[in-house]
Amino acid sequence: MPKITAERLGEIGRALFIAAGTPPAEADIVMRHVVAANLAGHDSHGVIQIPTYIERIKVGHIVPGAPWKIVQESPTTTVVDGHWGFGYVVNERAMKLTIEKAKSANVAAATVFRQGHIGHHIRNRSDDEAFDLYFEDENRFWKYVQLYGTLTGMFWVLIYFTNVIVLFRPAIITPRASVYLAPRSNRPTTPSLRSPLTARSPAGTRRPNACSDLPRPKR
Repeated sequence: MPKITAERLGEIGRALFIAAGTPPAEADIVMRHVVAANLAGHDSHGVIQIPTYIERIKVGHIVPGAPWKIVQESPTTTVVDGHWGFGYVVNERAMKLTIEKAKSANVAAATVFRQGHIGHHIRNRSDDEAFDLYFEDENRFWKYVQLYGTLTGMFWVLIYFTNVIVLFRPAIITPRASVYLAPRSNRPTTPSLRSPLTARSPAGTRRPNACSDLPRPKR
């Protein structure tokens, strides 16, 4: 079986999408996500999807270069009409805007409609979205508390106690609400094409570790 590097695979796919009428910048975004799917083990959402995407372009189900329009917006919410553009392109832009809003308002949400297919979320996330990953300079125990506290509903119990604590110690409140809402600026936001756990940590930076790789509490 012939072996093709991720970089070469990206170049081939990029050329195919451009030949099908996709703007080069959008072709780069799509292939970054598509190749990342294969590297993460999600082959069903990898390069095998290229013929399907091109066929959808031909019949008008995907519109390369489609306008990206905000139809409704508030300081913390956004509703985006993707006009049937590539799902990767439409959602990546929407997520970047949502993250910027969350940094200033502590919370934000977005709804996107009329968009193309997107891949598995676990390998499409930027570092800003990696709430279930911990980095080498972070406390693994507290990351577990945050993750499983949210999943089990203990978050709502903690809200009651933290409100009481804040009444007596208001100085404990800091601008950094959470890892998701206000990530450290020195984390890279553009994933490389290596492996799912090191995709967001080029050489010389911190390596994220998946909380899901560790034993989970018994129910």
